[in-house]
Amino acid sequence: MKISIMRPVLVLIILIVATLAWSGNGLSQYFPPAIPAGPPAEGYTILNEYYLPALMEEPERCFHRARENFIKKELKIAAEDIRKATVYLRLEAGRSTDEGKEILLDSIRELDELAAKIEKGSAPSVKELDKVFSRAHQSLAKQHYLKAVKIKTDKGLRMIGQDLKAMAYHLERAIIWDSDIIDTPVKTIIEKARLVAEQLANKKATNTKAVNDILNSTGKEIGKLEHKKEK
Repeated sequence: MKISIMRPVLVLIILIVATLAWSGNGLSQYFPPAIPAGPPAEGYTILNEYYLPALMEEPERCFHRARENFIKKELKIAAEDIRKATVYLRLEAGRSTDEGKEILLDSIRELDELAAKIEKGSAPSVKELDKVFSRAHQSLAKQHYLKAVKIKTDKGLRMIGQDLKAMAYHLERAIIWDSDIIDTPVKTIIEKARLVAEQLANKKATNTKAVNDILNSTGKEIGKLEHKKEK
């Protein structure tokens, strides 16, 4: 039997379940049986990766709402919007490589600090919000890149395609939020990553050469972005 659920309702249900599970209410038992047994690490929840692509754009929606509410001086609501965005980052951290997890945890801490400042009325400016949101997207892009590198095998090509698609999305969002990091090579990487991801999804890519090429190029460009971020 197929059950039709409106996408916003589906996203809301998943976020509520994920948040409750992460808070320790033991709801992980209701996730699909393919999930490995055993409790998650402290501060994380276990969620089947099948659900995550549907949530990819949720941080961006939260960031936009936070910005709008910040401008309208609805500071508590803006802070809550930012904290909602961190739910997705926590979910991604739970499936990251060790390096990716640390990168996302740093981003979560920065977002939490920003939310606290906004709540107290001490957030500096809209531009500072934009830069923090950009760095969050950069962190998510790096996480997907690292994950794609880790699963770079013929068996994992479909999953690599999903990570390449998500990586391209978050890189694009990052340069939209912060015009200071706009770079022609990054735009080219985004286009190529989407093309390879589409080929993998349609099973048109039968070898790993295209995947290797895009991952090598992406690694260099993300490294440049990180250098700019640290300045």
